Amino acid sequence: MHSIGARLKAWRDSRSLKQAEAADMIGLSGSTYQNYERDVRAPSTEGWEAFVRAGINANWLLTGEGPMLLADLIPTKSE
Repeated sequence: MHSIGARLKAWRDSRSLKQAEAADMIGLSGSTYQNYERDVRAPSTEGWEAFVRAGINANWLLTGEGPMLLADLIPTKSE
């Protein structure tokens, strides 16, 4: 996955969501989310904030490095 759009699609697929459902879950309009996923438009500051609030790791979304989800960054008690 070499683009933000491809990683957004991977996140959406991992949740078995349609684009409209993903947009609603994140709090973006359907067309805005679709433009981000299709790499037609780069996410705005509000878009990045919405992704992080939805639990998506911004580093993963930008670079493809690290876990997809912020929750996976939190160490467990056994660590």
